[in-house]
Amino acid sequence: MAVVKVKRNGVLHDTDLSGIVRVGGVSTPFGPVDPGVPNEFYFNPAVEPFDETDSTEPGTVITLGTVIRTNVAGTVRVGRWRFPDAMHPGATVDFVLYDNITESEVRRATFVAPVLGEWNQVPIDPYPTVANQVLIAAICEKSPGGTLHYVFRGNYFDIEKTNGNLSGLADVANGRFLTGDAFPTLSFNRASYYVDFGFRPN
Repeated sequence: MAVVKVKRNGVLHDTDLSGIVRVGGVSTPFGPVDPGVPNEFYFNPAVEPFDETDSTEPGTVITLGTVIRTNVAGTVRVGRWRFPDAMHPGATVDFVLYDNITESEVRRATFVAPVLGEWNQVPIDPYPTVANQVLIAAICEKSPGGTLHYVFRGNYFDIEKTNGNLSGLADVANGRFLTGDAFPTLSFNRASYYVDFGFRPN
């Protein structure tokens, strides 16, 4: 079984493709899926037409996010982002999960060797949610070259959109961003930055 490094909350862990992570020699349940139990995602590229636009802007750190409501109780287990077609060499991207009420960071993991121009996933420590809990699925991109790359689509959240048990809200400022590595408070043009998470209902 192949073993890869996954960075979670600032600590590197060995994980393999079976969905088990080994921390300090102890095996614990971890990973995007268990056999026969797929995650639900908010964005569904298979049924939704995408007209993403790759964007660049000067800067070294940016946080982008999607405000998502879990309509039933469950667990968030995976971070996901549609990576741009190009990034500055040496750039890194963390998936960050925020509680929208407390504005606190509850999970973080680093994407390892992502494929540009594609959806990429990173497992996180499972985060339990209650029905109608509002979270922000965010990424933090850090670029040592001073150029940030990301994908967006304007006016995406003009109306609330629901996919399965997940809803992207329109009655709040969705399409969040912030210059820096912190809770994203700003929004412009109700844009989507295609940040997502994998959710498993109870």
